[in-house]
Amino acid sequence: MTVSDLRKNIKKSLEEYMVDEADIIGDIVVASSLGTTRSTLYLMLDKEVSPADFAKAEDMVKKLMTGMPVQYVLGECYFYGLPIKIGAGCFIPRSDTELLVTEAIKLLPKGGKFADICTGSGCIAKAIATKRPDCTGLSLDYYPRPLSTAEINLADCPNVKVERFDALEPDDYRRLYGFDLIVCNPPYIPSEDLQFLDTNVQFEPETALDGGEDGLKFYRAVSEYGSQCLKNSGAILFEAGIHQAEDISALLQSQGFKTYTKDDLGGIPRLIAGVKMGGNE
Repeated sequence: MTVSDLRKNIKKSLEEYMVDEADIIGDIVVASSLGTTRSTLYLMLDKEVSPADFAKAEDMVKKLMTGMPVQYVLGECYFYGLPIKIGAGCFIPRSDTELLVTEAIKLLPKGGKFADICTGSGCIAKAIATKRPDCTGLSLDYYPRPLSTAEINLADCPNVKVERFDALEPDDYRRLYGFDLIVCNPPYIPSEDLQFLDTNVQFEPETALDGGEDGLKFYRAVSEYGSQCLKNSGAILFEAGIHQAEDISALLQSQGFKTYTKDDLGGIPRLIAGVKMGGNE
């Protein structure tokens, strides 16, 4: 079987499950199984596929047919233009979250300190650390799997340390005293709504999705405890779910922050920023 034949077979298999993306996802699967990229794949169409590579591709297709997100199947994705390793037990980075990185890069002073709470894969911390090598940071999470994934992704970022951290425990915030910025994309789905999630989202860890009864559990804790440790000009950046911007802004304002929001490409208020009074927007 040639690479060209494999592409056709995989596309046919995927068309029933992902009509609009069968071509693109199929080529990604073939390229990954062959250890190459989509851009070079078209130069290999007449090449014979080894049994081992065929088995890899076939296994990926079977996983995709169960509804497993392609990021988990491939074990990686891209965030802010950077390759990010991803695996079971770790939340898949979304492009909307890049808003937090862009704002963090702008707000951090020269030589500043930042903390990425609920870091997951470490994608936010990695992007900030890569774009702002003058700054130092902490990549913080509570669970072992995200922490181990973040360590892999941040292995080439000497300016960031990965540490275990309980976002709901006030004593853990002591290590953040004197920091300039907290960035946080916490679990924000109300507990009772988890059962209604799309199939592919249900493959992601519940611990990365469940935001408590009203979805605001982590926002309350980070707003309150974070406000006590930041510098006078410090800031907190949150990612928000749909219809949460107003409530999150109110939480930050109750802790003495001046707030503003920024919309994602769909027009949804996705970034909620709180800057301590006296700080600059």
